[in-house]
Amino acid sequence: MEAVTSATAQDALVVVVDDATPPPGLDEVKSLFHLGQADGAVLLQLQYNQGPSAARNHGIRWVLEQVPEIEFILPLDGDDLVAGGTVAYLEAAFDNIDDPSIGWLSGDGTIFGTMEGKARMPQRFNRYRLTQHNLYFSSCCIRADVFRRGTWYDESIKGFEDWDFYLRAVEAGWAGRHVGDFGFQYRRHGRSRLIGDRERHDHHYQHIAANHPRLFEAVPALEHYELPRFAVVDLDLGTTDYLSSPDLAPRRVESTEIGSDGYRPPVVIAARHDWLERSRVERTWHGVLSLSQMAAREVPFLALGWHADPRPNLRGLAYGPGDGAIAGYAVCATAVDTPGDLLTGVLAGRVRPPDLPRLGSAVAAPPTTYDAVHPDAALALRALLTPEQEVPREWPADEVAPADRTWAYVHSVLDLQRTETRAPRQGVRRVGVTVPWIGLGGMDLIMLEFALALSTRDDT
Repeated sequence: MEAVTSATAQDALVVVVDDATPPPGLDEVKSLFHLGQADGAVLLQLQYNQGPSAARNHGIRWVLEQVPEIEFILPLDGDDLVAGGTVAYLEAAFDNIDDPSIGWLSGDGTIFGTMEGKARMPQRFNRYRLTQHNLYFSSCCIRADVFRRGTWYDESIKGFEDWDFYLRAVEAGWAGRHVGDFGFQYRRHGRSRLIGDRERHDHHYQHIAANHPRLFEAVPALEHYELPRFAVVDLDLGTTDYLSSPDLAPRRVESTEIGSDGYRPPVVIAARHDWLERSRVERTWHGVLSLSQMAAREVPFLALGWHADPRPNLRGLAYGPGDGAIAGYAVCATAVDTPGDLLTGVLAGRVRPPDLPRLGSAVAAPPTTYDAVHPDAALALRALLTPEQEVPREWPADEVAPADRTWAYVHSVLDLQRTETRAPRQGVRRVGVTVPWIGLGGMDLIMLEFALALSTRDDT
């Protein structure tokens, strides 16, 4: 009843879909119309319960047929509310958007009921993150053209119907836009259906992934370009590249533009040009990224450098005490507050470096000194290592949608053991590598990385 009255208080057409509600709930709904408390609303009654998706589709189809000039639709579940002025706020927000590809407006909301707090949603629209978790309330303001052009709720899904809908919209070329707190109020009462859905996340995820095969096949590339794990700073050239997969072209970012889109990668690799080039030439770059990521799970710093090579035929990475000048560091930007001046001071020799094991290539004559760091590299490091603004934790952790860099660190670093190096299968022959799976010792890990690198080459 409260949902209906909160909606009818808006200057908008309200359509109530009775999804075969049993008494006394049905009697309460009918009483609203009988007592005139739902003036301006339309009641549609279904003969039997078919689930939330069917109810929403039924109501939206009726609206599109009866009011063909309708521009926006705001679904609202029966136990949630919208504050006064919500519809006017969303209408004005849509009017101020010039991008015709924006299909829905999302934002922050208020939690009430058995718990209270603010639910803050990510401000950046990100397709990769949306493929991993549901990021939006069921009550987003949706452009009517999204439905007119063929995107509807999947009536076969029983759980996370909204998540599947937004993925369908993304596949159709639509995007979302965050517009702040728009007045949505989500009621939390005991053990809700949403809690049950979260506990069965893996089950729903498999179902949803099967519904969107093309989108989920593109997940490695989506992460690489939209939520990259690594920022690689060349300390001599002053360049900064964003990437997740070493098999895809990195995205070059100007030092003055870092953070301008609201995102900075969680793992920063800052190294000398000769060290980076040797890793790529010797084809150990996959291992560098993998080991840097694994180190970020445990320590905030990993030193990069050189190791004296008493055997001329020894190649590849070594991990242990170094013999030459420090060539750089891999830094976990989310786990440590590291001012850029500290790191550049270490690299320039002005500050005593942390006593850390060193990852790097073996060479016969490791360098002992380096020139000063490129000014653009120093500027990039200051921007990349700026701490994230903390989100107030006023509600349980499972209600929090953290900032993108923090989420990327947890999801892509803490939850994974290695660097993803997947690539499209077209043109790749199958290669079998047998690995003694006894706990991933040094040789096991090398063979695993070797197999992963081979699997992404077009000529193998």
